[in-house]
Amino acid sequence: MSFAHFSLLGLAIAGRDTGSRSFERTELVRLVRAMSSVVRDAGADDAMVSITDFEGGLGSLVDGVVRELVECGVRARVDDERTAGRDYYPSVCFKLHARFGGNQVEVGDGGFVPWTQRLLSNSKERLLIGGIGLDRLAISGPPPTERETENANPAR
Repeated sequence: MSFAHFSLLGLAIAGRDTGSRSFERTELVRLVRAMSSVVRDAGADDAMVSITDFEGGLGSLVDGVVRELVECGVRARVDDERTAGRDYYPSVCFKLHARFGGNQVEVGDGGFVPWTQRLLSNSKERLLIGGIGLDRLAISGPPPTERETENANPAR
């Protein structure tokens, strides 16, 4: 389902390359864990992330991130089939799916973008972005409980 207008929870982490792709690995794990927590807190039975290396040659980075996410309790896998978003995310990117009951829904995505490198004319700059479609969570998730409805409408 697509929406002409939608609400988005956007996250961004910026920093400088410290060598050996350590920034990319650490911050990708941190961002994906945060987004997975948001999805589960919104009522998803499960969250799953698929990570893609569009740059090629970053397989060890991606494998390491997947391994670390799994160790932290996040379902993760490598996605070598993805082609969408190649121009937007030139290196590593991901898609986040949530399962509500028997339905799995794509609720977010993210990845590394070159915007700060271009803005600052410095190839050491890194910017990782991620977003969750809040409307997708709202229509896919469980209906609010009576107590949640009362808390949302204090005038009652």
